[in-house]
Amino acid sequence: MAKVKKGILFTLGLTLFSLLVLAVSTLIFNVFESAKEIGNEELVLDYIYELDNSIQRSFNKIVESKSGINFETSEKYIIINETLPNLNANNFKNETTKFKQFLESKFPNVFLDDTITENLPITIKPNGIKYKHDKYGDDRIIIEHNSNASAYILYFFNKDINSSVEWIEFSPGEVDFTVIYESGSKNTKSHKINPAESSKIRIQLVSGNLDININNNEIIIDNNSNTNVVIKTTIEFLDNIRKKIVLADILKLTFNDYNIIKNGDIELV
Repeated sequence: MAKVKKGILFTLGLTLFSLLVLAVSTLIFNVFESAKEIGNEELVLDYIYELDNSIQRSFNKIVESKSGINFETSEKYIIINETLPNLNANNFKNETTKFKQFLESKFPNVFLDDTITENLPITIKPNGIKYKHDKYGDDRIIIEHNSNASAYILYFFNKDINSSVEWIEFSPGEVDFTVIYESGSKNTKSHKINPAESSKIRIQLVSGNLDININNNEIIIDNNSNTNVVIKTTIEFLDNIRKKIVLADILKLTFNDYNIIKNGDIELV
């Protein structure tokens, strides 16, 4: 009963948030119309800034509540948590479609690229590393490595199936790569690898395997089993710059009367 109440309160909270965003967006739109009438370009720029922020906050809420992925960032590392397969994918896609339709019907100057729901490509800035899916919702995660990353820690958890981590092959290099599998106990294996060359890791489960294949600066994680597995991906970096996690280049604001086109990211963290 407590869980039901919690779910109802969460849904109500999300609904009230959406109504608030609508009210704020309408207010912003009225300011924009006034700015056009009096020809005040500075007010128009303020309008674009506020509209952009409003869209960012709204879509961020959808990602947070519907995508089944959560994030943590600092100067030295980022952490991404997800379960494979991701059973939240259809809900997220539906909410994104509804948000796009609402947004573009109210604001003809706005375009939201909802094709990102196909593989949900997450970009880590300023380092340029990407975390994406072959098909969002399926059993594969792809990480595009570059030289800004100094270490990876992949933590897998399944409470029902004991197993161990096996390095089938690895190519020696300078990047620390640690794989942890936890059920009743933790099993940890580490090597320094070269992500440009082939390394392979396997975790045997009752109904199949978890496979990690590394080559050509890609890290591919496949859940080739019939069970859900929690995956916590930690990426450590050489620099000490605060990291941002974004959906890159999916938002476009166009105001032809003022020769303004703004292409932008949606910042998640």
